[in-house]
Amino acid sequence: MCGIAGFISFEGRRDADWLDALGRTMTGAMAHRGEGACAPYVSACGTVMLCATRLAVRDRTEAGDQPMTDPTGRIALVHNGEVYGSRSPAPPLWPRRTTCDTEFVLQQVCREDDPAAALRPLSGMFALAWHDTWTGRVVLARDHFGVKPLFYAFTHGGLLFASEAGVLLRTGLVTPEVDPEEYVLRSWIRMDAADDHTWLRGVRALQPAEYLSLDRPGTSTHRYWQPTPVDGLVSAEEIRAAFDRAIAQRAVSDVPRAAVLSGGVDSTAAVAALTALGVPVEGYVLRYQDGIGGSGDDVAHAAQAAERLGV
Repeated sequence: MCGIAGFISFEGRRDADWLDALGRTMTGAMAHRGEGACAPYVSACGTVMLCATRLAVRDRTEAGDQPMTDPTGRIALVHNGEVYGSRSPAPPLWPRRTTCDTEFVLQQVCREDDPAAALRPLSGMFALAWHDTWTGRVVLARDHFGVKPLFYAFTHGGLLFASEAGVLLRTGLVTPEVDPEEYVLRSWIRMDAADDHTWLRGVRALQPAEYLSLDRPGTSTHRYWQPTPVDGLVSAEEIRAAFDRAIAQRAVSDVPRAAVLSGGVDSTAAVAALTALGVPVEGYVLRYQDGIGGSGDDVAHAAQAAERLGV
């Protein structure tokens, strides 16, 4: 799960103690997102603060903690989510110090001066932020399909960002004020709206496949990827191969794996693919008290699927 947050000043150097205290406040507000948290990163120039909490799934040692910097100290990066791999054939820039995906992303960022070129090949769900100490640039980025959210607000002479909008509110720098029009639009008319608005006035969301570049004195947003339509039929074999490949990529873990079974097609197919790979998995089922929301009881169906799959 993890969580990332930070502040970038547009008004020059800030007091280092103030930035550190702000980072610790934001880290505390994200404590439920991961058990590990290091001290916030505060840049030597006094204009950038990055912080993170970590739910360690790959490489549970301290080597995978964040914020993470490359061996030269040029790039400081925080990362929420998981990156399964890259479509880039480029070799690593330095011998890996960890087996976690954060270092993999860090190498990709260090390899490319253009943020779009760094982000486009990544395969996964992620929200990222990094500071280039050589150029002063800060980049915020969201994965191709927007699985992981990233919220931001211009406030207090800078830009505040976090994995959750509530973290922005906890700082006291963002007024917790609902935008009535957006509330109505999103709760009733277009709940699946894909734009940069939120229910909170002044709080924006980075869009899928978008990055925000902060090059003083300005900011700009850019789209780094969009789906490419392909003519022709897609065979059942191609779909099955893609599904099995996706399951295998997501099964990489240094902690036990669990699956919530309902007996339905989605969860049963995923657990069947895991067992076919020989991946140990613990099965769980949710029962909603009194059928809240009109939900049925999945226990019998889940038990039948688990028995059939040997889970």
